[in-house]
Amino acid sequence: MYFAVVKITFESENGAPAPDRKDMSALIEKLRARFRITVMAYSNGQEDGETAIAYTSLAMSEESLGKQLDAISAFCEETGIGRIGDEAVLMDHIDSIGEDSEE
Repeated sequence: MYFAVVKITFESENGAPAPDRKDMSALIEKLRARFRITVMAYSNGQEDGETAIAYTSLAMSEESLGKQLDAISAFCEETGIGRIGDEAVLMDHIDSIGEDSEE
């Protein structure tokens, strides 16, 4: 199995207000229901000027995981929260968890 840990940072349109907690909660619930992932608000634009979410996902193959990550990004763009400004992805095989790099 493959896993991914992703942080998506949104950019708001010029002059557009940052999404409030209600908007972020709605996005998070939609993502959980649609993609069956673990997701949480990383930061809210009203507090620190950055709006971001973080999520984790599992899939049987690297290809299917990549497709799911693309679908999640596309869904986030369509929600109206803002354009994706940055996406940081850590993707690896689940067997690599706990391996020591010391040899």
